[in-house]
Amino acid sequence: MADTTKLPKFNSAIANFLDWPTAIKMDFPQVGMRFYPLRADLVRLQAICDAYLNFLNSPDDRPPVYFKPALPFVLLQTVNYDKLEIEKIGWLTQHEAIFSIPVEWYEWKVDRWVFKDWGMTYPFLYLDHPISIWIGREMYGWPKVPDRVPRLFPLRNPPDPQGRVAFNLATHSRDRVNQPDPFRPFIEIRQDADSLSPTSWSAGDPYSLWPRAISGGLAAASTIVESMAEFFLRKPGRDAADLYQAILGSGLNYITRWLPQFWTMMMPGAARNKENFTASPFMKNNIVLKQFRDAHEIDSACYQALVKSEISINRLIGAGVLFNPLSGDTSGGVSVRIHNIDTQPVVQALGLEVTEITEERGGFVSTLKPFCPFWWSLDLSYGSASVICWRSKTTKYSLTEDPGPPAPRRNDYVKVGSGALEEIAGVEKIPNFLMRVMPLKADLDKLKKLCAGLFLGVPYTFEPLVPYVLLIADQFSQMSTSDDPKQGWADSELRFVIVAKCLDQRDDAESVVILPLINFVGSEWNAISQREVNGRFALASEFTPPLQHGMQDLPPVVTPAYHRLFSLRTSICPSLDEHEQTRRWTLLDLDAAAAPAPTADESPDAVQQWLIKLGFAGVLRDQNFVGLSLKQFRDAQFADHACYQALVQVERKFTSKPEIEWIREPLKITIHEFDTMRIKDTFGLLGGVSHQSPDGRKWDVFAPEKPFWVRGAMEQGLGVNLCWRAAAMEWQRDE
Repeated sequence: MADTTKLPKFNSAIANFLDWPTAIKMDFPQVGMRFYPLRADLVRLQAICDAYLNFLNSPDDRPPVYFKPALPFVLLQTVNYDKLEIEKIGWLTQHEAIFSIPVEWYEWKVDRWVFKDWGMTYPFLYLDHPISIWIGREMYGWPKVPDRVPRLFPLRNPPDPQGRVAFNLATHSRDRVNQPDPFRPFIEIRQDADSLSPTSWSAGDPYSLWPRAISGGLAAASTIVESMAEFFLRKPGRDAADLYQAILGSGLNYITRWLPQFWTMMMPGAARNKENFTASPFMKNNIVLKQFRDAHEIDSACYQALVKSEISINRLIGAGVLFNPLSGDTSGGVSVRIHNIDTQPVVQALGLEVTEITEERGGFVSTLKPFCPFWWSLDLSYGSASVICWRSKTTKYSLTEDPGPPAPRRNDYVKVGSGALEEIAGVEKIPNFLMRVMPLKADLDKLKKLCAGLFLGVPYTFEPLVPYVLLIADQFSQMSTSDDPKQGWADSELRFVIVAKCLDQRDDAESVVILPLINFVGSEWNAISQREVNGRFALASEFTPPLQHGMQDLPPVVTPAYHRLFSLRTSICPSLDEHEQTRRWTLLDLDAAAAPAPTADESPDAVQQWLIKLGFAGVLRDQNFVGLSLKQFRDAQFADHACYQALVQVERKFTSKPEIEWIREPLKITIHEFDTMRIKDTFGLLGGVSHQSPDGRKWDVFAPEKPFWVRGAMEQGLGVNLCWRAAAMEWQRDE
């Protein structure tokens, strides 16, 4: 695809796997989808559309489009991707639970609303792969939230009528820094064992079978009639008299082309391996809100856009219904159980029809019955997307890449849907903060080249201050934020940072800053928060302990001089070959000697002098340090360009004098090399011992120079936008 956009390039200087082509294509072979239509309240659905898509809270700056729920239904989908193939990313396996709303799409033309098409919007969405969460949220705007699917509940098609499906929602801990996020029950789907079985015949069966079938048919017909009545009797505000003529004309066009194909899908064996389906409007018009919090004004959005993307059906492998039409039960014996969780008010927000509410484990569980559930197995593709309209925090909505008219007011961050409250924002207070600093010798020329490439085109200049890359291991617990002071968080982090001199090109003002290049964190909420609020590139990772000792360690085995502390595992594709799997690979190992070694200098001020040499004089003098990151998000249509970029500064300050001591145990750091993430070469690390396995995997072992630890109570302030730009805007400064 030719580069026809005026958007700035997405900066990929820190890792090869960030260097994407302009057009990204995703292939989803053998996708298993199950659909559970749920009755819902139209008033609640309209409220969701008004807040999530129509921006009725911004009367002076409404988008030039308008969305209405098309039917009083929400479609719960469970999706199994055995092999999701993404160009430049590799392939991965994931599972999703999606709540979608069929909508009518209108455009404002001169003086009235004109019907454009039907579509689907997705305010609540849950899945279990961190890379997919990252791409979905930051490129397309999908409101993805991490979950886990227990392996004992298979999602393959055709469904096992005795099987169950469960999605557990990620939570967080306020104290546990060494364990991953706990997960709690959220969505459970159960089906009666005999609900799909054909009814056996006997002499007396017609007397019970046919009344049940007739009763079920009447109930189904009643539901359909009520839905159609809702559709034909409603009138949206500010409509022209001929509006419904356009709606009906478009509907008849789709019905004549697409509905026969849909019914063919439902006939056993009739459409197996059928290709080239006509795309339904509900798959080609996926409408979502893409938005990000401002680093300083955390209740406002620095960028908001309505994004349309398209899913294509390449081949139908199989399909069928999940109910027995002769049983009289149009739910198929399926029960959908949703646990009440404050941050995910699915039932209340969507107005879902509940058949029963029970109390379990101190919380409430809502039970819902779907209407005529069904399943598909398909080959799909995805990647075509476009921005319907967008706005920055100082401009009104625009239909092009150029900014709209000035709007000197903030845009409220829309706290609707599953993904809106995943990130942590506000002033952070951390009573228990511990950082271990492990300096690694580096080539100063390579660090200069990296700084120049990472901040290319930014109205600031950066120059590394010392020939070191600092590997910093942080742990904190009982962290609270001003945005939600009642909650508490704990996590572990591993960061590669550079100490640099920052020069403002406008007035030549200089300062010393910390540049966090790549951050690996132990929780998905932490990764999302760092990326989307303050712009630190962070990947959700695992810090796995070593295997336990066993009989193999009995004498006469020689006890090794070093023992493994942990291994860092993170989700990457090992090479630029998309045929390799993107999963959690071991990127780094950290070992320590069994016994402490004497340090070269035991004088009281030796640590302080070393900190000054590394550029940490501010930590000693002012008990603070300033971090600075390039916050950026990919454009939905042009994947190698950015729709938003900002230079965000964040200050961390110790609230009392911190403890600072040497780490006396000798350490070894093993860094594994991948084509997609060449940490040694990118950062110019020196002094490592290289190794290679028979299968070609490479790694280097480094000994950090004079590592030390710092411990104390800390406070992290709000981010400061030194400069920013959205779409085709020039660099702006917050005055």
